Amino acid sequence: MGWGEIKAHKMRSFLSFFGITIGIASVLMTIAILQGFSKNMKEGMALSGPGRLEVTKKWTETKSRKGVSQGLTSQDALSLEKVMPELQVVIPKARSFRKNIIFKDIRAESNIVGVVPEAQTRDWVYDLRGRFFTAGDMQFFKRVCVLIKKGEPGQKNIWRKFWKRKDPFEQLYAKYDPLGQSIRIQDNLFTIIGIAQEPPEDEDPRFFHRSYGNEMVWVPLTTFQKYIQNSNKIDEIIVDTGDPETTAYYEDRLKRFFLLRHRGEEDFDIQNYSQLMSGWMKQVRNFRMVFLLIAIISLIAGGIGIMNVSLATVYSRIKEIGIRKAVGATRLDILVQFVLESTVLSVAGGLVGVALGIGGAFLLPSFSDRFEIVISPLSVLLCISISIGVGMIFSIYPAYQAAKLDPVEALRYE
Repeated sequence: MGWGEIKAHKMRSFLSFFGITIGIASVLMTIAILQGFSKNMKEGMALSGPGRLEVTKKWTETKSRKGVSQGLTSQDALSLEKVMPELQVVIPKARSFRKNIIFKDIRAESNIVGVVPEAQTRDWVYDLRGRFFTAGDMQFFKRVCVLIKKGEPGQKNIWRKFWKRKDPFEQLYAKYDPLGQSIRIQDNLFTIIGIAQEPPEDEDPRFFHRSYGNEMVWVPLTTFQKYIQNSNKIDEIIVDTGDPETTAYYEDRLKRFFLLRHRGEEDFDIQNYSQLMSGWMKQVRNFRMVFLLIAIISLIAGGIGIMNVSLATVYSRIKEIGIRKAVGATRLDILVQFVLESTVLSVAGGLVGVALGIGGAFLLPSFSDRFEIVISPLSVLLCISISIGVGMIFSIYPAYQAAKLDPVEALRYE
């Protein structure tokens, strides 16, 4: 009977359940984005390390006591390991930008990064062909390198296929297999001992580290400092305390440690990834509140529409109600009849809203690789339950009005 009433008044029914549809779609998309963001953060933090801190050199000169400190150096990292042996990892890195690279007939410019063997323990997403650096490579300043092969745009980010990151070694990989061969970096020959393949861009779990996507060549840190940089300076030290609860404590200890080593000159910055996560979570909370507000307004509008339709239905069927009561229908029978009719309308809107929400959720990653979508059966069930609840709650008043009609007066109504 409820479905027949909906089909008999198609436009009125459509306008009523449209608000439910938009509200349920908004709720489902919000849940899917938040679950995807949570999954992405967990994967990213698992790669980064639970208690990650980064000590980086300041790119701007300090105004006081210039020249007193030598800046960040390899000795800082070595001393840090001795003073705080409880730290899980201490990984120094150094960078050099836009260096000339020559491989056979191919010339390119690339950023070179000096790393230590422990770099494989953090932010490692690569499929390595060949081998990585060893302690022997570091000790004997071996001129070996690992090339980084950029990941494809992937299947989700449609626009990326038309604007993909430029890989200066694209021609090299297309024409040759460089593994085991020699490559000239500036004025020195290096042997390529490994090729590190990145994952597709839309599957890269390095949530906080996309800015390092311009790294193209890795060499052992000691080799980098001797043959490319000609100094013992470094650009950053990655530290992992092993516990996110201890990052604030070690952040303070690191600041005091480096101020002491740098003779009071604060020519470094310390980034706490727990605080970075908090910033991201604040943005997500704001984003969630906007979506939920839209959903609540849409659901209220849809509920009012259902109430309006139910009231119109009651007043157009007063005589029918009188006949039903005259042949033995109770107030509860009439109440249940009109509640069920409204519930059918809201469930139809909820199902369409779920379909719309799933479609919209899966389209979002096509426009931004910051979105990862997770739709669980529980979230779908929750949305359908909400639509049922809205239909029932907003139909109680019209159903009550119908149930309390006097059968004699209803039979006389025209």
